[in-house]
Amino acid sequence: MRCSPIHTLSLSKISRITGIAVVLLALFLPTLTSRAQSKFDLGFRIGTNITTAFPTNSEAGSYLKISTNTRLLWGVASDFWLNRHSAISLQLLYDQKGASFLLQRLNSHNITITTTNDLRLDYLELPVLFHLRAGNSPLKFNASTGVSLGYLLGAHQNISGDTTTASDQYSKFDFSLVVGVGLSYSLTDHSLIYLDGAYTYGLTTPTPDNAYPSFVNQDLRLTAGMMWPFSL
Repeated sequence: MRCSPIHTLSLSKISRITGIAVVLLALFLPTLTSRAQSKFDLGFRIGTNITTAFPTNSEAGSYLKISTNTRLLWGVASDFWLNRHSAISLQLLYDQKGASFLLQRLNSHNITITTTNDLRLDYLELPVLFHLRAGNSPLKFNASTGVSLGYLLGAHQNISGDTTTASDQYSKFDFSLVVGVGLSYSLTDHSLIYLDGAYTYGLTTPTPDNAYPSFVNQDLRLTAGMMWPFSL
């Protein structure tokens, strides 16, 4: 039997990362609010998540296999432009995460017991990103990085064919890092379309501390959408 590798993220590291994010927002927020004529873009996005989970603990004598799932992602987005090339991006998303787990354990009679769990976690998610844009033509390159806070709306699991809801078994909040790139194209002075991809890595575990397996969420999200610019 072999066990999945252990990956841990201490509370001190989470605190440092959170502190850096707060400092960055504090630096950029006064600039944002002081520009009375700043533009902001408002629009929607829809796409798909390729979701998985990374184990944070192991169990002697067990074998754990985690597979990806394809989930739904959609919501609204806004970009508050600090200048021509940088913005603070706020999004409000319905985001499905989770993964498929296959767990094998030896019972007291030395017989291997196999359990499967197809888990879906539904979140209301608020990404806060620093957004960079490059290019002077209608086609522009975009890059973004930041953090995202998710609130659990529901949890659904299919354990060896038995489907149940399990919201009370998982943490209500999910905190993650986000990094992404994309392309945007201005159709007119008043509308643009975009296509982007982003990777998110969870900093908190949605499972209880003593649960096995314990894990953090990960996903690769591919989205498209449309934005309309406004002036403040």
